Amino acid sequence: MNDTELLHAWATQRDETAFAELVRRHLDQVHACARRQVGESPLADEVAQAVFLVLARKAGAIGPRVVLSGWLFRTTRFVAARAQRAEQRRTHHETLAAMQPSSHEPTVLPEHWRAVEPHLDAALAALPATDRDAVLLRYFEDRPLRAVGERLGVNEEAAKKRVSRAVEKLRAWLTGKGVLLSTTGLLTLLGNLPAHSAPAGLAGQITSAATANTASAATAALAQGAMRDWWLAQVRQVLPWAAAALLLLSTGVWGWLPWTESAAPVEVADVSSTTVEPLATAPTVSTAPASLPPEPGPSKILLSVRSAKDNRPLIAQVVAGLGGDRGYLERLDYQTDPEGTLEVPVGHPDIQSLSLWISAPGHVPVVALWKRHEFVESVLLHSCLLEPGEVLAGVVQDEAGLPVTGAQVQFTGPGMNRSDRQQIQYHPRLNPVTTDAQGNFRSDQLPVLRGNQSGMSYTVLHPDFVRARISLSGPESLATNHVVVLERGSWVTGRVVGPEDLPVPGAGLVEVDPYGGPDREAISEVDGSFSLGPFAAGTMQIKVTADGFKNAKERVSVVAGTNGVTLRLTPADGSKTEWEQWKQGMDAAPTVRVAGTAVDAESGEPLPRFHIWLNDHLGGQELLGDGHSGSFDWPVRMAFHRQFSLEVEADGYETASSDIRPVQDGPQTFEFRLERGGHASGRVVDAKGRPIARAVVGLNGLGFGFFVRDHHASSANDAPQALTDSDGRFSIRLKLNTESLLVVHEAGIAQTPVAQAKRATIVLQPWGAIEGVALTAGRPAAGQRLSLHSWMSESDTEPPGATLDHHVTTDAQGRFRFDHVPPGPVALSRTYKFSPSTTSIIGNGPRQRVDVPSGGVAEVTLATAGRALVGRFELSRPIAGYQWRDDLQKLEEVRLDLPPIETAGSPDDRAELAKQFRALNRRRAQIRSFFPDIQPDGSFRMDDVPEGSYTLHLRVSVPPTDPDDEDQRFFRRELGKLELPVVVPAGDFDDPPMDLGTITIPVKQR
Repeated sequence: MNDTELLHAWATQRDETAFAELVRRHLDQVHACARRQVGESPLADEVAQAVFLVLARKAGAIGPRVVLSGWLFRTTRFVAARAQRAEQRRTHHETLAAMQPSSHEPTVLPEHWRAVEPHLDAALAALPATDRDAVLLRYFEDRPLRAVGERLGVNEEAAKKRVSRAVEKLRAWLTGKGVLLSTTGLLTLLGNLPAHSAPAGLAGQITSAATANTASAATAALAQGAMRDWWLAQVRQVLPWAAAALLLLSTGVWGWLPWTESAAPVEVADVSSTTVEPLATAPTVSTAPASLPPEPGPSKILLSVRSAKDNRPLIAQVVAGLGGDRGYLERLDYQTDPEGTLEVPVGHPDIQSLSLWISAPGHVPVVALWKRHEFVESVLLHSCLLEPGEVLAGVVQDEAGLPVTGAQVQFTGPGMNRSDRQQIQYHPRLNPVTTDAQGNFRSDQLPVLRGNQSGMSYTVLHPDFVRARISLSGPESLATNHVVVLERGSWVTGRVVGPEDLPVPGAGLVEVDPYGGPDREAISEVDGSFSLGPFAAGTMQIKVTADGFKNAKERVSVVAGTNGVTLRLTPADGSKTEWEQWKQGMDAAPTVRVAGTAVDAESGEPLPRFHIWLNDHLGGQELLGDGHSGSFDWPVRMAFHRQFSLEVEADGYETASSDIRPVQDGPQTFEFRLERGGHASGRVVDAKGRPIARAVVGLNGLGFGFFVRDHHASSANDAPQALTDSDGRFSIRLKLNTESLLVVHEAGIAQTPVAQAKRATIVLQPWGAIEGVALTAGRPAAGQRLSLHSWMSESDTEPPGATLDHHVTTDAQGRFRFDHVPPGPVALSRTYKFSPSTTSIIGNGPRQRVDVPSGGVAEVTLATAGRALVGRFELSRPIAGYQWRDDLQKLEEVRLDLPPIETAGSPDDRAELAKQFRALNRRRAQIRSFFPDIQPDGSFRMDDVPEGSYTLHLRVSVPPTDPDDEDQRFFRRELGKLELPVVVPAGDFDDPPMDLGTITIPVKQR
């Protein structure tokens, strides 16, 4: 049994044999640490006994991811510190102890060990928890690197890096204390620690005292006092944190933050019996505030975690992260009690944010974020409903089909949404998945992926293979038969050097992954050499950092046997780093103090709790936080804003919005009077009046809505949604500018204007279908991709429905069928793309209206009456490697009869922007476009082009110069373009083609 299993056996069954085994395994380490703290005296025995007494009492609170050796190390430090304070107060005992001979013979120590020993425990305590655990496991427990990695939840290569980094930090700390050792010298010393055995009989004495509760009063008091000291230290440790996460999220930036883990257990109060004091009533704000807003102070978050399926409480693992301007400093592990509750203490003048990662087996994990200005209330409440998880499983193999054991599977959520308090997110410590001996892996924490919903992915990592990244889209991707094949790849080796080719040891090398990681990392050796990988063949970028040198990026080619790469660093010249430049710009950004009131419009009573969003001039929305007792008063940094407005909503009220204001220093005061309402509720039934359970009810409006594919709906632009219960009932909070409710289920679909949707019974209309044949030049179009979209009317009298996202391909006879089509008018068109392998950028041909009957099938022939156009494209100068299908050329109809798009109001009004975008889409739908089929030699043909005036839009582009550059990788560089008027006379496919001749596209120098 491992330590976790032994702890569980003792905590749940009081298995004395299990506890005795724990004492046997760890007593020598604990006693050695105690002896280094209090000296070679009987007091070391008492400290060791008290440590295991604490372990006996707290075993049930130690989570499975806690490294026990690290836990015991910290406990020994606290117990020894309290023991020393007690000894100093008992001067007569101290004198007596000095007169008595020691029961332990002093150990003869090597010279270097004599210098290190007095500082070793303090140096270990100064390390981040995961670094400390790595050192203790590797050198104090003498475990191999693979075993260290397995215990820390990382692979062997990552464990090696972590141990190396931790040893280097130890050496730097010792150097600061005047203990000068080389890295090699410290490694040698740690690898040959003096052997230490606890006194004979002490293990039995400790086991008996702990299991039979026969410890002396002094030892019990020492253990109890140490537990109190530890709890207070944890609280003090939480208080000074501050996080760059607020800074990042408030500006729309979310990157891979540094993970510094803590495996130390935390005393968690029993919140089931905690009395929560009422929230303090904040002052009413009616004019510009004269005093500064309140500074954050001691607060606590009362968290309740329940299942969204049946509302039962969940025992969830929670990781809390607080940090400051330079990023996260540490993370703490918590666990909710059997009632699903947890109290998290927070609060300090420097705090910037708090993040809580919450995970329970069989449920989708989430992260919740609070910001600095919210911690002015003594108690913040958060109810977390975790959705039931879907299962994804598979096997990881190498290229020979053999299973890959010990590969890590890391899941990535759909991304951060600044407008929500809580969103799906996976934490590497809470959601670890590793392949077993047969290469199998399994997770039951995946969200439901409806329709074409995407954004989820997972990465498979193993130190011996190239990582694999798999994207998930739609319900079919949540299968239980994933087969992931890992390639061996190649390693990049070489040296890091400075001026005059002198080696640079200790340089950090990290792969620059254009998709955001996880990245491969390495540290250069004493001679500057490094090995980084493995990678797939191709090109990659390496970022190099070292003290005293400028950061450098080097692009290298990866081929079999890549080696001898020399990475040259330039000495630092005092110029600011990228981070310092960004931080300077952020610090210079104006801070606007937003303050105001939110009251009931009818009674004037302050609202007890409400939510506030910041709308920026770019159309984005960010949750500022929760107001309490009718008021709010917060300083908000406006880094990328020119104008802004606030949105306020509260339970039972209509959403309210402020006017648009310029960003300028100083206070801005707001008064919100909220009207009652704000919810739509009702019941969904089928045509026979039977209730429909688990139908998706979503909101459509200006700037947000839903995609519908088959019988699934997925949110776009954070459109709110809800599910009907077993009786078909639903309740959903209305968003500002909501126009209609959309209901989607396998049984049918319905759309209801928002004015009619409050307390309504919504009857689903059965899905329809479309069958037909596609013709080109009068002949069946085999292999033609077709798309189905919403029908865009020519006026804005009726808001558009859900956005359809249906695609099919015609068979050899040109026939096709669409199932699960909403009844009513839809638009059918051909879809064109650059090349058969291209899926991201497409063009749609002329749309054809199809009226779909409810529960019936519409028969249609997709064809356009017109003649063929032929010709040939050529470049004014050759471009090496250019292929005509790299760009999508277009013939677009000229429509002089369409009125211009009218603009009204402020261009920074989010609703106005949505109206203009809708008008632009409507205009595009009314203009017919055709796309030429271009051969490799530039010759082209377009069939069935109707009579009319057109413009031929031609474009020539090439890939970016540096595809690894974030600013370039999504954009091709344009080298040439041409717009040519074309008039097509009347005719059809039986007429001779219209020859446009040779068209030369001017190409500029690259």
